[in-house]
Amino acid sequence: MTVQGLGAVLKILKILEELETEKAQNRGQSQGAEDLINILSSKVPKPIKKSRKKVSSYHRKYSAEFKKLAPKFKKKNGSWKKDGFKRCAAAARKKARR
Repeated sequence: MTVQGLGAVLKILKILEELETEKAQNRGQSQGAEDLINILSSKVPKPIKKSRKKVSSYHRKYSAEFKKLAPKFKKKNGSWKKDGFKRCAAAARKKARR
């Protein structure tokens, strides 16, 4: 079970309290650093990975056309000409629709 935000912080605090009580019970026994790392890593919640939205075929075509057309609407120094980005995007949309 994974928790995000304030819930995750509270869960970690609870885990730390449990570890302190276990440590108090095992005063006579010494735990190595590896044991402590194993205990902490097993109890820490894993973050949720969001899945990415699938790229549509139109967007792939548009992206490719935009990259092909961009140099025609840019200056020699690489900056956009006047209304260059807008005109490049419009031309890329027009070609992607075909």
